[in-house]
Amino acid sequence: MKNIKYFVLFLFITLFPMVSFADVPPGPDYHHVEFCAKIVNINDFPDAVVVANWYGAMNDGSKGVLVKNSECIGGYKYSEVDIYWVTKNSFKATDLEDFKNLKTKPYTGYLMKKMPHYLGYVKNTDPLVKQTVEYSVTQNSGGKLSLYKSRVISDYNNGTPQKVETFRTPSSAKITDIKNNIKKPIFAEIPESKGDEQKAVVQPAPKKSFVRSMLCRIGFAKFCR
Repeated sequence: MKNIKYFVLFLFITLFPMVSFADVPPGPDYHHVEFCAKIVNINDFPDAVVVANWYGAMNDGSKGVLVKNSECIGGYKYSEVDIYWVTKNSFKATDLEDFKNLKTKPYTGYLMKKMPHYLGYVKNTDPLVKQTVEYSVTQNSGGKLSLYKSRVISDYNNGTPQKVETFRTPSSAKITDIKNNIKKPIFAEIPESKGDEQKAVVQPAPKKSFVRSMLCRIGFAKFCR
């Protein structure tokens, strides 16, 4: 009997994350919205490499993913993703395998924390079927880099014409190259909602206990950092 209990517990721990992370509609009255978040002007910054760092939903944030210009940034619905820049002359492909260490280096900085990357399902009364959110890299007069939402494109299933919303560059920012900041890197973290500049301090991730590791595995993203 004791062995059966352990076996049931093992199945629960193993199978529960698979069910939790499955992209299942909440009911028959809902439909999925195709969503894409992308950065559209990375090529304007030839001295920078942009890296996505995923955590949560069975991802402990130890690895980075190279972000390419105008390609969708997508992942699990229960994951979170932070976007970083790294000076190109300091970056090596092997850094992606040990990103927890890389992101503490002085030549690495935030572009955005917790970028929205999943929209999910909406009620059938909502005609939205596809949405693309474009972000652009900016640099303010103080040299701080950040992302801002530059355009949103929405498509509908009821004959409504495609909607395109364009947003201005923040008044304090300008599109420029970061090569002049390599010797004096500046961290940047500008929340999307307000656009207020804040200094980001990156600390090495603490070691997780067994309990935190299990909570991370079943989808609680905050326990994965």
